[in-house]
Amino acid sequence: MKKALSLIIILCVVVSILTVSADAKSDSKTKTITMYLEGEIRGVQVNCEVPYYSKWKAPKETVTGRSMEFTTSKDETVTVAVLDAEDEDDAKLLCKYLTKKKYKKQLFAYLCDGFSINIKDADKYFKLKKDGNGKYMIIIDLGDQYGVLRAIDGSNVFMYFTETDKGSVSASLKKKLISYTKQVTIETKAVGVNGSDLGSINEGEQLNIELDPQKVIFEDVYTNMAWGYQKQATYILGDGRVYTYNYSKNPEKLENLSEESVIEYLKGTEPACVMSKTYLLKMYSYARQINPDAAYTTKHEMNDYGQRALYFHAEDGTKVKCSCYGDVRYIYDDDYAKMVESLWEEWYMYCEEA
Repeated sequence: MKKALSLIIILCVVVSILTVSADAKSDSKTKTITMYLEGEIRGVQVNCEVPYYSKWKAPKETVTGRSMEFTTSKDETVTVAVLDAEDEDDAKLLCKYLTKKKYKKQLFAYLCDGFSINIKDADKYFKLKKDGNGKYMIIIDLGDQYGVLRAIDGSNVFMYFTETDKGSVSASLKKKLISYTKQVTIETKAVGVNGSDLGSINEGEQLNIELDPQKVIFEDVYTNMAWGYQKQATYILGDGRVYTYNYSKNPEKLENLSEESVIEYLKGTEPACVMSKTYLLKMYSYARQINPDAAYTTKHEMNDYGQRALYFHAEDGTKVKCSCYGDVRYIYDDDYAKMVESLWEEWYMYCEEA
């Protein structure tokens, strides 16, 4: 029965993970290893602190994917996986089902389907247990396979999983996996582009912010006059909808076409794509702290490229410039502006490749 491992492979998004040397915790028998879930994207760092038994063999090299493996002293393989709810519908469901006990039936039905188990036997194989932080863990015990899943936050589900060919997983290993699952933490940390520490992002606070779905939060504008008039704009609304508009393809309307009317027109069309709420709130959380009067220097870099500028639409209606580059690079003396530019470039580049 290999359903569980298949489930891990299906749910895990292939993202680079870097593992580093383990640090001893207060309990000398327990160590932790840090997984960088998104790598260091010009200052953005997502750390998942994973505890493990000191006698286990821990990975020491870079691993591809949101998973890694430990080997116990008895040569048992313990697989660790972080499932991303922003990228996988299955992980999103697990995040929801593990928040409240009232979702127990839906959770068990989902797992029974995944493991091809009769729903009448669900209580034999699955057990819901409080994780100590107001949410729940699901314990999967199929005899020769054992797994513990926990929703760390609204975006990530963490999983320990092991299987054995010796009949059943040992009671001591089961106990460890439950204990360690409770201790796992995920932290999104921003490190300034110039090395200064901007502190941790409070995900709980972010998720409580409701942006206006009809309002433009960010605007990216490209202009170029080198070979005739060129202007394209990208608008990101409060619910993550992303619209693009090419002004230069409508020259007869340029004098009469306001930005407001363009946006109203775009709302009646299909968006080019949708930015996840978590990512949008991450950009927003930094953008609102930008000093609009921050000093800057300029540097000539290209010829005839034009200029691309990113603006944040503040609550008071003003446009705050987050970045500007092209023929001339504007270097702002504000780490929050640099963070927003970094996040936008990473997301924009990903969408272009996709």
